[in-house]
Amino acid sequence: MSDGILRLAVFGMTGAGKTSFINKATGAQLEVGGSGNSCTKDVQYGETTVNAKKVLLLDTPGFDDSGGRDADIFVEISKWLAVAEASGTSVDGVIIMQPINKPRVTDSEQKKTQLFKKIVGGAFYPKVAFGDVPTGAKVLRFENTERSARDVVLHFMGLNSNPYPRTRLLLQEELVQADGRLNDTSACRELDIMLGQKTRSFQVQINQGRVASTPELQGRVNDISKKRSWLKTIKINGKDLLKTFGKWAGGAVVSTALGLLCEVM
Repeated sequence: MSDGILRLAVFGMTGAGKTSFINKATGAQLEVGGSGNSCTKDVQYGETTVNAKKVLLLDTPGFDDSGGRDADIFVEISKWLAVAEASGTSVDGVIIMQPINKPRVTDSEQKKTQLFKKIVGGAFYPKVAFGDVPTGAKVLRFENTERSARDVVLHFMGLNSNPYPRTRLLLQEELVQADGRLNDTSACRELDIMLGQKTRSFQVQINQGRVASTPELQGRVNDISKKRSWLKTIKINGKDLLKTFGKWAGGAVVSTALGLLCEVM
């Protein structure tokens, strides 16, 4: 927060309430999805001022459990974090939205939680607000009200009120170490395991006669397999992306959402 702006990234599955939280916290009117449908296709943001400090809340696309699309979303988030790293812009905190009023956490949600942990990394946990808490993270309740949303923001303002060592997310750190090879990151390996489990699950259900082997289902299986192969080929260069997407006019981004994290440099 060296430039006086607090930047908080909001992660979560589709329908977890990311966009609603940002709208309540900032007064923005970002489109909210319903019935499990995601309206957030790219990184978008809401802006507000709290205690005379500018705050940017960044709404990331939600993982939606459709297999192939999860790979696309992961790549977009990875690009976004690489641009932030290349520009020297810090992520001051991560909010991982997770409903806690359900009678039980589904297997899919548990797997996505593990993926988020691999994206964030243990060194960043003190700057994470989480529903299902890894060691060092914080539970903060959002009650779909402006006040509860502001309380979450105030928590991070407290963390960043004093000079705070800049901490990379694990995915950012590993992308630098791997020279941009996405497949060499812990998060990408975790996603590959999840996608492999999904294809095997489909095949078991077909073999046991629990689901019919329809062209649509086979298409999903093939799509997931192609995405797993595709992930192994991707190399992300944050500096090149910054040249492409980080075009500035008067200190404001005039291009795609990939540059939003770096606004007002």
